[in-house]
Amino acid sequence: MKKVLVPVAVLILVGTASWTQNETGSAYWLHDCWLAFERVQNNTVNQFNAVADANHAGQFIGFGQAMEELALTPVGGGKTMVPNIPNVVTLGQICAIIGKYLDAHPEQWSYPALPVCLMALNNAWP
Repeated sequence: MKKVLVPVAVLILVGTASWTQNETGSAYWLHDCWLAFERVQNNTVNQFNAVADANHAGQFIGFGQAMEELALTPVGGGKTMVPNIPNVVTLGQICAIIGKYLDAHPEQWSYPALPVCLMALNNAWP
């Protein structure tokens, strides 16, 4: 029984460490998700973090999907939140733009993720 409890305790501590260092919904959290997404895409996931990386990568994709919907859906006056975004943009492009913007702007990691992502998309399509 002891052989099972020790690895489980280690997994719980490792898995929750990233959540205690940043707040879900912040750009810092989203950057962590982006890094996990890149590790999954590049097949460089550490065997001990595979589940956490898959979870974070899924969260990043989900956030990208939400940003895609938000960017393309008309709001007041028929304009979108990202006025010059092309109608044929892909989820992969949205995710890449957001991730690369987060890499390039660590000074914005303490801000909420939503406005940072809108800035990233508006910078990509001014």
